[in-house]
Amino acid sequence: MKHLFISIAIIIIASCGHQKPAFDEAYLFSIDTLYAKKTYRDLEKAYKADVKEVNKIVIFNKELDQFPKELYDFPYLNIIEITFNNLSELPADLDYFQYTQSLYLQKNAFEKFPAEVYQLKHLKRLGIGKNQLSEIPVSIDSLQAIEELYLERNQISTLPKSFYNLKNLRILKLSHNQLSSLSSELTKLTNLEKLFLTNNKFTSIPEQIEALPNLRYLEIERNPIPRDTLKIFAQKHPGIKVVY
Repeated sequence: MKHLFISIAIIIIASCGHQKPAFDEAYLFSIDTLYAKKTYRDLEKAYKADVKEVNKIVIFNKELDQFPKELYDFPYLNIIEITFNNLSELPADLDYFQYTQSLYLQKNAFEKFPAEVYQLKHLKRLGIGKNQLSEIPVSIDSLQAIEELYLERNQISTLPKSFYNLKNLRILKLSHNQLSSLSSELTKLTNLEKLFLTNNKFTSIPEQIEALPNLRYLEIERNPIPRDTLKIFAQKHPGIKVVY
């Protein structure tokens, strides 16, 4: 594993013990509404900033196989992005990051859905595409605050019924999996605006899609569905942009 730091001074700065700050709901709201979050890709620079200003850290392609302990020095992180690495699990004390609302873990080595994410009670956006997931656990509905869920490019063939209890979902990306059908429970996702089903095994358009009142975008190309069927559906639903 490549070291995130080569400077002994920076390693000394990183604290050994981590005390979770008292939760401040007003502060959570303030950082979630910041449109121009400063992104730190260099942790050395992050250490030089005020800890409350470090709201977004990106660790890209560092060959990490463990969740970086250095992140515990930034308890106010709103966005954590650890992509194109080799993570296969998350720490048991992930609830330390009580202000995190976006967690992106695309292109790692997860074979099982990391249940530790349930500890993030305010999590709105989760990206865990491009991993090796074959199943979604029944406990997925623990993510009650989730609004955007990115599960593309895994090996998912079915979704548990509990999945459809995620009633705050607005964006759902299931492209490049092994799905051939969706449950009738799909109609419970009344806030869903964008649905991505590209490159699965659907032979027809799931009829439940027509009952989604807020759906505005459907991507369903590269499935074995007759093109005429897709064309008729798109004409019948002009309020939905259908990509086929």
